[in-house]
Amino acid sequence: MRVRGALVLSQRAQMERIAGRATVRRAIDALPPGLRDAYEDASMLSWVPQRAVRDVTRLVANDLGMSAVGLAERIVRTSVTELCAGPWNILLRMTSDEALLSRATSIFARAFDVGRIDTAVQEGGAIEVVLRGWPAADDMDIASVSAGIRATLEAVGRLARVQHVRTPDGARYRVHVSVE
Repeated sequence: MRVRGALVLSQRAQMERIAGRATVRRAIDALPPGLRDAYEDASMLSWVPQRAVRDVTRLVANDLGMSAVGLAERIVRTSVTELCAGPWNILLRMTSDEALLSRATSIFARAFDVGRIDTAVQEGGAIEVVLRGWPAADDMDIASVSAGIRATLEAVGRLARVQHVRTPDGARYRVHVSVE
């Protein structure tokens, strides 16, 4: 399982803002040499082992005295909010909830080399997002996807409630959206 380097670079910058460079540096230095090199050599087009990302996040969270899932959610929320800012925000605000979430499929495929995301509108207007093909997804991974869905919708003026449950093949998310 690997994650796109562009995502790693963004998340590392967020962690450095939250915890400080020295804390993040200690976490990176604690990685085994192969994982450390892959993490440090991340570029916009590279792939980084997901284990390296998880381990750095866990080590930084431990230094901060918070849960790794909580830190991962905070990093994802901040990254997505920044990504959706500026000129994109105007266009995204005019896009339907369904269209926004349907883009999750291609965004996820560019970010991870395992699993896939499918979306469908459910009766009553809720949107179901299903993560398939990633049975070994960590709690941090599942929570991060949830945080990304919520942050994307909230960044463009929607109130979103996302509930998720683990499945044998990944996770299922139920998304309820309303306008602010």
